[in-house]
Amino acid sequence: MKMKKMLAAAAAAGIAAISGAAGAETISMTIGAKTFDVEMNGTEAAANFVKRLPISQPFEDFGKLERITYLKPALDTGKDALTASPKRGDLAYYIPWGNLCVFLIGGNAPSEDLVILGHMSEEALTALEKSGKNRVELRVKE
Repeated sequence: MKMKKMLAAAAAAGIAAISGAAGAETISMTIGAKTFDVEMNGTEAAANFVKRLPISQPFEDFGKLERITYLKPALDTGKDALTASPKRGDLAYYIPWGNLCVFLIGGNAPSEDLVILGHMSEEALTALEKSGKNRVELRVKE
């Protein structure tokens, strides 16, 4: 019985490592006086982004599709897959332009240069949509 439990635990750990869930964490996004959670996905790119926090800068509209802000220097995306089909609320990094982006519309075509980092709630997304040119602070959740 003990051996079965050990094998089950090892299998669960292996699945978590493959899915990227093992290192997932939550960060905070503050806009004005309101703070929201953003769930990171546990990928190497997301972990590298979290290491760079805190950051505080405005996001701008990129058409009606997304809100973006540029990161300098470029984010190390590690060995994560580079093809992603973003959905509404996804926080991602677009490699060619070096920008962080949050998708406002779902059903987007796959991109070979996009790495999904995490996802935010509808409430957080609405606040970001309405943030205008105000600074948005992203930090490790305390």
